[in-house]
Amino acid sequence: MRRAVICAVGLIALGGAVGTSATAKGPTTGPGQRPFLVVLHDYLAAANDVSALANGAVPADAASKEKALGVLRHADALLSELSRLPQAANIAPAGRLRVVTMLLAYGDGATEELVQARASGGGDDAVTAKGEQVVARWVQAGGDATRQSSIVDEIIALAKQNPGNDSLAKLMVMMSGTGNAGIGLNDKLTDAIANDMTCPEAQGLRREMAMRVLEREMVEAQERAANQQLVSMENKPLVLAGPTKDGTAFTSADWKGKVILVDFWATWCGPCREELPRVTKMYGDYHGQGLEVLGVSCDNDLSSLNSFLQQHPAMAWPQLFDASKPGWHALATQYGIEGIPTMFLIDKKGVLRSVTARESMEELIPKLLAESAN
Repeated sequence: MRRAVICAVGLIALGGAVGTSATAKGPTTGPGQRPFLVVLHDYLAAANDVSALANGAVPADAASKEKALGVLRHADALLSELSRLPQAANIAPAGRLRVVTMLLAYGDGATEELVQARASGGGDDAVTAKGEQVVARWVQAGGDATRQSSIVDEIIALAKQNPGNDSLAKLMVMMSGTGNAGIGLNDKLTDAIANDMTCPEAQGLRREMAMRVLEREMVEAQERAANQQLVSMENKPLVLAGPTKDGTAFTSADWKGKVILVDFWATWCGPCREELPRVTKMYGDYHGQGLEVLGVSCDNDLSSLNSFLQQHPAMAWPQLFDASKPGWHALATQYGIEGIPTMFLIDKKGVLRSVTARESMEELIPKLLAESAN
């Protein structure tokens, strides 16, 4: 086809500016403080380690837990350092939501006391603390679907009672990407944020969901138009021509009297590679009876195509590939092909009989071979 969640919300764009040098220069805000980019670089590395912990099971043995707590405390210390820098005003609070919940999940006693004290208070911070406790239990639940379902119900009830709490919505988004949540629970969390909450995070999610729907509708409309174009070509003469991978001129008109299976594909396309054993079998079974196969390669470079073909010598058929214009083949564009693999079948008279041969080549090829060429 043509067509990692980082721990700290909003860091993806910043990550590209950080680079990999620990000696990056940046403005300081006071004596003794490290430059912003240096601290951010260190935190991004720590945040990836935190993310790895969040998507794994909480270990039972004390040594592994203590090692994980070391990672989490290091990330927390970097967040504290970031919080003292004005450039990180939006980074530290978002990152701390993740780190605090993970410290709770791994049983950090000091964090448990602080969060419990906050949860016993009042206002939005108490709600946020309760949400952090819920997400910590979610992480501890791992892949236990029964426990996960109960925890989702708990945080959704909290969200309905506190629809304007933005941190709570962020915690719910965090849950949907942590702890191996099933699709059903992900949808339940997302729907609750979008339908029951009024905070900025929920508003942004609703806009994102609306854009996804619009994008899906546009893609579906394009696919319908492409399919209609392809189907309209059936039962009409079709000649395919172009240079092969070796630069030799080719035309399917030279194969008049043969049945031709045309495979639009690429070595980088997983589904294309999965179909090759079927195509190879058809070629082996029926080439002697008049079947030819023509590959139309959408590879990005000739070396990848040649290397693949050397490893698969049974693919003895020609490959159309224009080295001067690699990538999505001009014929694929001309015929409105939006996805690969796409396979055509041309009969002995040179008439295109199917644009969906991938689905039924085993049935269609023998029938077309049995037809007269006159």
